[in-house]
Amino acid sequence: MTMLKLQEDDSKSNEVKLAEYDNHIAVDWWKANMAIARLTEHGTQPKVFERPADIEELKVYLRGLKGKTIMTVEETTVAHWLYLELYEVVDRILICDP
Repeated sequence: MTMLKLQEDDSKSNEVKLAEYDNHIAVDWWKANMAIARLTEHGTQPKVFERPADIEELKVYLRGLKGKTIMTVEETTVAHWLYLELYEVVDRILICDP
């Protein structure tokens, strides 16, 4: 599993690589809630749901996905913690600069 931080100038070179993933997950983590968006390789609109913030529940959800999974997390104070908790559960984590 690798962590990739995209810069503005290299985002185009990485677009093609994103097509190799079956699941594109975005996680927005708050103290009390987490919002999870999932776009599959065949989808045109992401499915979004909110749950109480629970790292173990998120791990169970991510492990249940079939195929290769890439996850995006906003660069915030919890981004490093999320990375450490989830890097073994997904194939790639992107930390994005809002």
